[in-house]
Amino acid sequence: MSTEAACQLTVNPFTAHLLVRDIALDPGETLLLTAGASAVSRMVIHLASERGIRCLPVVRHPEQARTLALLGTRPVTVGSADALTEAVHDIGEHGRVGAVLDAVGGALGAAALRCLRPAGQFVSYGMLSGHPIPVHPDDLVFRQVSVSGFWLPARMERLDERELTSLTQRVQEAAVRGLPGLEVAECRDLADFRSALEHTMRPGRDGKVVITG
Repeated sequence: MSTEAACQLTVNPFTAHLLVRDIALDPGETLLLTAGASAVSRMVIHLASERGIRCLPVVRHPEQARTLALLGTRPVTVGSADALTEAVHDIGEHGRVGAVLDAVGGALGAAALRCLRPAGQFVSYGMLSGHPIPVHPDDLVFRQVSVSGFWLPARMERLDERELTSLTQRVQEAAVRGLPGLEVAECRDLADFRSALEHTMRPGRDGKVVITG
């Protein structure tokens, strides 16, 4: 693999592999992802689709949806959190979503939680909105929804040496085969780190900014 791809292996690809493993959905089941156009989501979509899992990535812009459609998935384009439940209902998946991977939290995370089927799984692995997710006891008690968090360092600590070796091999093999989400927008010299950081904050950036030196 390229050096530009290799330098990205230690976080997002491991996160994506472990998320797909942990939700353990069966072929034909449905996975809803907030921040659906992110690098992690694109990796998850690729890995989950290989297992026959239907993916519903949630995005805000039509151009993001068009890009994700090329991965063979069915994007859900919504302009607000309030529109998510209705949009999922309109495509016939409301109450059938087996798991949610949420990187946003707040109102969007709460709306995604409402899309779950009874006994569905909700996994929070990011806080892009900066707001908490309200969880009603009814969801936990009567709908038997499970809510959990994922943080890569803590999850990696639970792997024994054999599991870590096996996971690392699968991550490397996936990267060599062309795992999406490792795209590079541009490379900048270490001395130019300030402009590189500014570039990473621009909306609509397609790919990572890699610092070399």
